[in-house]
Amino acid sequence: AVGVVIVTYNSADELDACLQSLASYNLSVVVVDNASTDGTPGVAKRHGVDLLANTRNRGFAAAVNQGVRFLSTPFLLVLNPDVRLTQSPLALLHLFERHQIAAVAASLVGADGMPQS
Repeated sequence: AVGVVIVTYNSADELDACLQSLASYNLSVVVVDNASTDGTPGVAKRHGVDLLANTRNRGFAAAVNQGVRFLSTPFLLVLNPDVRLTQSPLALLHLFERHQIAAVAASLVGADGMPQS
């Protein structure tokens, strides 16, 4: 099982597309919102994912830790709200199991399909 932590701050537009890209995968998703004022928490609620709504901006690292503590999955994927998954993250599980590694980073591809460094 894979859990996803998404930290947001005024990311309603980006979050909607991100959560749409996750919808077809069987993932436990938690959005940790750092006191957004643009409706970001409502986007998370509409998608039916778990929401941890902070009353102040706790910062990225603290919010990631908050999301990690909330999830009980053995594997975690930390995403920014502007990420769109184009393949199942479950494929990464084979890398973890086969090579006994602790962390991986996926390749970044721009909206135009070109790799980003």
